[in-house]
Amino acid sequence: MNHPPSSGALALIAICRELYAVIDRLDQQAADQVGVSRNDLRALNVLENGPCRAGVLADTLGLTTGSISTLVDRLEKRGLVVRDRDPQDRRAVLIAPTDRLFDELGPLYRQVAVHLANVAEEYSDEELDSALGHLRDVVAAYRSATRESSGG
Repeated sequence: MNHPPSSGALALIAICRELYAVIDRLDQQAADQVGVSRNDLRALNVLENGPCRAGVLADTLGLTTGSISTLVDRLEKRGLVVRDRDPQDRRAVLIAPTDRLFDELGPLYRQVAVHLANVAEEYSDEELDSALGHLRDVVAAYRSATRESSGG
């Protein structure tokens, strides 16, 4: 960018920072609620989509398999995950979330999802498409910055 950002661009940057700060506070509240670190919560967020192997979890979070092993031990002791044999490969182990995880954190995150769903219902199809497009642009900007900072 060779020229100063417009007031609209500055407003977008400011609201993105505000959004990140609010999500950060919500995630800290969730981590505190179940007594885990933020890194552990990041792993739990990945597992929300279903069980996965430790190696996949490590790659997704950018951690070593040794670190993931220790992380899973902590989560297992808290009753938030279990290790199960992979039905496709009995030598492999899947890390799976427990019902306790969803029972404890579900209401906190569900409250946000319900609010967003109610807001979306107020949008016209065109407004919703536009909002989704803007959010995809924001995600792309963060992804790009992540790749650049990691050399990828």
